[in-house]
Amino acid sequence: MGVFKQNSLTKITGIIILSVVLFAQFSQKTWNDENDVVTADVRGYYAYLPALFIHDDLRLEHLENFASEVWYSENDEGTRFIKYSCGMAIVYSPFFFIAHALAEPLGYAADGYSYPYKFALAMSSIVFLIIALIFLSKFLLLYFRDSVVSITLLIVFLGTNALHYYTGNMTYSHGYSLALISVFLYCAVRWIEQPSFKWAVWIGITSGLFVLIRPIDVLFILFLPLFNLTSLEDLKQRFGLFWKKKFHVVVMLLLFFLMLVPQLLYFKAISESFLFYSYTGEPFYFGSPHLFDSILSYRNGWLVYSPLMILSVLGLFFIRKQKAAFGAFLIPVSLLYFYVISAWWCWWYVGFGNRAFINLYPILAISLACFVQFALTGGRLKRIGFKLFVMLGLMLSSFQTY
Repeated sequence: MGVFKQNSLTKITGIIILSVVLFAQFSQKTWNDENDVVTADVRGYYAYLPALFIHDDLRLEHLENFASEVWYSENDEGTRFIKYSCGMAIVYSPFFFIAHALAEPLGYAADGYSYPYKFALAMSSIVFLIIALIFLSKFLLLYFRDSVVSITLLIVFLGTNALHYYTGNMTYSHGYSLALISVFLYCAVRWIEQPSFKWAVWIGITSGLFVLIRPIDVLFILFLPLFNLTSLEDLKQRFGLFWKKKFHVVVMLLLFFLMLVPQLLYFKAISESFLFYSYTGEPFYFGSPHLFDSILSYRNGWLVYSPLMILSVLGLFFIRKQKAAFGAFLIPVSLLYFYVISAWWCWWYVGFGNRAFINLYPILAISLACFVQFALTGGRLKRIGFKLFVMLGLMLSSFQTY
């Protein structure tokens, strides 16, 4: 039991979360259903891989070659294109190549959509769940004690709509983004506290990938200049650090841009321009955002389907007092992110419980942990009441997800 001597509750919690997800996935075996795994938006995310590496047909001129439906759009000239970015295709690619190498030897069609490909994609979600658990835990444990982090992880992974996106629509982008953002936060803190080349490399790669997957997540990069700022002098010192470690900063920027290059090349191939807005006819309405609806509407309102996350909202009021280092970043970025996703024309985001908020969970985990820390201090009755509330919330989340 020596492995559990340090932060044993967090480690046990991670194992429980992983076990729940594995049990759910292997009970459902969605990879056996031709209409699951590569479904809905994933038909767009994933299409780059079979189109490029199997059919050599990124313009989708011969859709009859594809073994499954591909979601695409057309421009005025009739050129077909994938409106979704290629970020998820890059994330899927190691698993795609393994499946492609094994498909024919195992007796399956090497068409990009047979059993090995779907099973590999499902397993990719497990790999990224493990990454998310490890790095969100490592990040939170820098600032909170074991018991606080343990409860925070339970709420984030089993008490919210994130559970559905690891067990149901597991190949949607949100679980993968949650992992990449968690890695970014941990590496950013380590680089700020003790700059090293390896942290700079991972900051560039992870930030480039999560922005490519979902461009609005570029707001999270503000963590680098805003973390641990409490005065203008702190801001001056931070930019002094950037200048002192300018080689690291250049490496971050180059790797960030490198992650975007495949998308720019794709845009060039379909439109003769490196810049192309692929979401034609899908605007933001910044003058009339659905602020209330995004949170509390029956139509996928976030807190209707993830009510325990109200604790993360309440935790924002404890940031300045408990963890002032996060205040300058967490509060304005969370509010701005909420405003932007509420202004999207499809503000309910289709799916389970306004899935757009899941990308914000690594950030909100900080304020959630602040509230958990507050709730675990004080009288015995207060602690028991809080734990009972969390338990009931976890049960409700499981029921709604089911």
